[in-house]
Amino acid sequence: MRIAILSDLHANLPFAEAAVRRARMHACDRIVHLGDAIDLGPWPGETIDFLIAEGVEMIRGNHDEYPILGLTPEVDAKLPDDIRAHMNWTASQLGADHLALLAGLPPLVDSLVDEWHVRFQHFLLRDNRVSDEFLGDDTQSYYSRFGVNHGHIVCFGHIHQRIWQFDGSRGILNPGATGFHASGGAWFAVLVIREMSVWVEWHPVESNAGYVVNELERRAVPGWKSSATYMFESVAT
Repeated sequence: MRIAILSDLHANLPFAEAAVRRARMHACDRIVHLGDAIDLGPWPGETIDFLIAEGVEMIRGNHDEYPILGLTPEVDAKLPDDIRAHMNWTASQLGADHLALLAGLPPLVDSLVDEWHVRFQHFLLRDNRVSDEFLGDDTQSYYSRFGVNHGHIVCFGHIHQRIWQFDGSRGILNPGATGFHASGGAWFAVLVIREMSVWVEWHPVESNAGYVVNELERRAVPGWKSSATYMFESVAT
């Protein structure tokens, strides 16, 4: 079984297209997006439509929650005005079908793949919502934070950091950010499981960051300069 693991596309349609196209070229049996399909980029509805059309399995991220469940008190208290305006704009671009789909996305999915229990989630959960707690830099502690037992592999996103940690009996995988430059670029991972053997292939997402920035400006997306700097600091000049 070859499972393409994408995460944090953040309304970046060209990067979504490039990642899915590459996953198809590498004969992936499943494609899973670990959440945050929207916010930051200029194509929120279009990105959701593309993922649905391509049969990508979708997990609910914190940014996917905000248009349907509202901001958590912790996020609401610290959100800058330009980011709040951008998030309101994102919500205004979504139709009733998009909102219904986001409302129905699961926060967590468990799968049995050969001998392995594979869990897909965006991040830690609290009261069935994505938590905003800080994980810290001790990746060994992630096993306990995510409750990773022997025979389990947990795939998560959110922190935009590529991680593959495997001790032979359990694993933690984060593909990094698929929708913008983080951890040295935009990435997705392919989790390969063949009976008791498990490994990960890393794939860069090759697309035009400048086009995304130009489209943010052309569409006059609120807070577009902040989004461009966060997504592609090297080209947002």
